Order: sequence, then C-alpha cells, then structure tokens
Amino acid sequence: MTTFIKTSFMKVLKLLFFACIAILLYTTCKKSSIGNPVADKLAGKWKNTYFIADANGNHIRDTHDAIDTINSPYITEYYPNGTGAYLLNGVSAGTFTWQLLDNNTYLKVSTTGSGSVTQHIDSLTATIMVLKDTTGISYAWQIFAKQ
Repeated sequence: MTTFIKTSFMKVLKLLFFACIAILLYTTCKKSSIGNPVADKLAGKWKNTYFIADANGNHIRDTHDAIDTINSPYITEYYPNGTGAYLLNGVSAGTFTWQLLDNNTYLKVSTTGSGSVTQHIDSLTATIMVLKDTTGISYAWQIFAKQ
C-alpha cells in the first residue's frame, strides 16, 4: 500500500510541475505578443483634420486658431515596423521612418533628404491623435483622425 501511495504522490507532483510550466509558458507568450500599446494605437492610417497655430501665444488650443484641413487629400500611414508613407489620394507620395522617444511621449519622424521632426504626443486614442510642436516661437497642434 505504501508503494501505491508513493507512486500516486509522485504522479501528482509531476502533474503539478508540468501544469506550472504550462502556465508559465502561456503567460510569458501572452505578454510578449501584446507589444507597445502606444505603437499599436499609432499604427494605421491617419488624416490631418485640423491644424492649430497658437496665434496669441497662450499655449492653449483656441478654436478660433483652428484651420480645417479635413478636405486635404493627404493621409499619413504608420506601419508597425517603424516605417510609414505619405499618401496623396491613395498613392504613395513619400516614405519615412518613425520612432517613439522619451517613454513614448514624443514621436520622431525622419524623411530622407528632409531631416526629422519630433513632436509631443499630446493625446492618442484608438481614433484621435493630437501632436504638439513646441520647437517654434509658439505652440502648434495637428489633430488627426484614424481612417
């Protein structure tokens, strides 16, 4: 009887051991497939809907400073691999590389021959992106809608 108990106990221990390994592997694989949530939101096609220049220098997005760009034929597409394309009426009008900086709070876009632009990610949801440029004399914002 004692041999039976020892054998059963060893089988239970092996089963628990393999169950723990399976759980560990499942959670590790699941975490690695999530990726960067900011980059995941950024990936896709974006249309610039408004440009706002801080004309009065108060560092606030005033509606009277907004320029409607919704009818612009340009779309900016960010690919998950850190590259992207400017589309004009659906046709590529240029390519770029992009990267997230400073703990995903800044977006740097680099174009061959034109240099690079780094903008603060003021807000980013699944449908709206607001980029703020603070490199000039005053602030400027670009508001994009996900397509």
